[in-house]
Amino acid sequence: MKKQILAISLLGLVSITSCSGDLTDGTSGSSVKFNDIVSKMQKGFTASGTIQSKTIYYTDSNFNTVNESRDAEIVNYTFSFTYENSENYIGMDRKIYSFDEKGNTHLVVDENITNDNDKVKLNYLSYGNEVLSDYAYDSSYINTISYGASGLNNPFLSIDKNDFNLVSDISCTLDNSKVSLMLYNMFSIIDSQAFNLPASRNIISINENGDLDKMIIDTDEAKYSATDTSYVNQYVGMTYKVSLEFSNQGEASAKDLMVPEAEKEENKSLQEVFDKMEGQNLMIKRVLHAYYDGVEEELNETVRLYFDGEKIFYQSYYYDDEASITGVTDSDFLLMRQDPEENALSAYTRNSSGKWSVSSGYSGVTGYPYEAYLPVIGDINANIFEYDAENDVYYLPESLSVYWLLDGCMLPTMAVSQAYFFDYLNRVEIKLKENGDIEYMKTSFYRDAGMYIIEGTYDITYEYGPSVQMPYNIDSEVK
Repeated sequence: MKKQILAISLLGLVSITSCSGDLTDGTSGSSVKFNDIVSKMQKGFTASGTIQSKTIYYTDSNFNTVNESRDAEIVNYTFSFTYENSENYIGMDRKIYSFDEKGNTHLVVDENITNDNDKVKLNYLSYGNEVLSDYAYDSSYINTISYGASGLNNPFLSIDKNDFNLVSDISCTLDNSKVSLMLYNMFSIIDSQAFNLPASRNIISINENGDLDKMIIDTDEAKYSATDTSYVNQYVGMTYKVSLEFSNQGEASAKDLMVPEAEKEENKSLQEVFDKMEGQNLMIKRVLHAYYDGVEEELNETVRLYFDGEKIFYQSYYYDDEASITGVTDSDFLLMRQDPEENALSAYTRNSSGKWSVSSGYSGVTGYPYEAYLPVIGDINANIFEYDAENDVYYLPESLSVYWLLDGCMLPTMAVSQAYFFDYLNRVEIKLKENGDIEYMKTSFYRDAGMYIIEGTYDITYEYGPSVQMPYNIDSEVK
């Protein structure tokens, strides 16, 4: 399996330290014991719920007059955070998804994280259905990240009984500064400015067992000035309402949320075709369909890759031109050995006169053996897929989709024509033919670029077996 460097999407760089001193009972005369609540929450808990953002447009930079010609815009999110501080394990699991106008969810973050000697470690499920771990690095990809300074700690480690204010026997509020710190560390990945402002309101309900039940938080308004696609300044104010529900208090397990997938009888057909394709001659075709605010891009870039056990050949073109391609093209690209006695492949390109030559412009993709460029289809454990019986397709959860193709599973890293939207994959779907072969693989992507939405698919098809050959006799041309 290829090993990748994992970088973490930090929510903040605020150090949260454990409170000191003994905790005592809460407000005198009340049955609510905040010392017991805090002690339990510090061991671990799950906070799940929803976030709703509201954007209001103003007429000018003073943000005094609402632009009545623009409707307020609402965006909804769902989240789940589990913190664990047991004797032998410190870690957390966080998930945030947004909803688009069609009601579809889109991944904001989904990570399972461990504190390893104050270094952030990411736990993830590999395409071989194994739970693996790697240290998280900062943007330099050199320095590891401190867990204590990352904002990942259980927020109740910085809270004590004196931070609560009892409103009634069934409700209380939390010190606003502690609420703001909690919001920033949990949700600044959505909006770092808005969640760094003071909370304007918070209220917590207490259940019949004396535990925290639900919490409602409103943020102050964050004001932004931004240029839209027409280069006109827009003045907006954004507020957020966060609704949390607490569970698993004192016994939450973040570690148990990252485990291998169980054996799935319905996925055996998928595993069989993965195993059959391994080591075979292979042709992969990838067609891009991109939509910008619902309008499809006219030029659907297409790439074909051929593998024959010795050479790797690329052709890149526009899909509408496919019927006219019967041989070589100016975009042809080749990886093959310069010396039959050496294992490393070198890059060849074809000039306008039709002559092939070694190209120095692709030094980053040369010098590796043939096997290093192959998709690792045979190493995939099909149990990581879910089966959609209604549509008869296999699909990956979005948290796996985002790194699926980048890791060279079903499509190797390309020397030409990189896929620009692979960082925004939100679904990988495979459809099988009646004979068990792959009919297609479709990878969907979605990107909210602020002033416009980019979405679409990479449609990928496969041919494999001895009948797959290079599109023409390359050996006779490359001298």
